Parts: sequence; structure tokens; C-alpha cells
Amino acid sequence: MGSYTFDFSFLQDYRGDIIHGIWLTLSMSVASMLFGLIVGTGAALARLYPRRS
Repeated sequence: MGSYTFDFSFLQDYRGDIIHGIWLTLSMSVASMLFGLIVGTGAALARLYPRRS
């Protein structure tokens, strides 16, 4: 088998961009979960209570 050594030293140049991307991904995930929770709770409550005519 070959003995290849991985070299990730080039990532140091993009450290700020990588951290920004991770932060953006996590914040968008949390925001979408909160939005889904709010919409889902509203839909569940709307199904529980019948419409008044």
C-alpha cells in the first residue's frame, strides 16, 4: 500500500472563512428549527380548536 501523507496546512489561510461558514451554518440551522417549531405549534393549536362560525 502507498504511504500518502495528508497535508492540510493550506487550510490555515482560510481559517477565518471556515469559522464564518460554520457559524453561518449553525445560526441558520437554529433559526430554521425555531421557525419550524413556531409554525408547527401554531398548526397543532389550530387543529385542536375548532373554527367558530
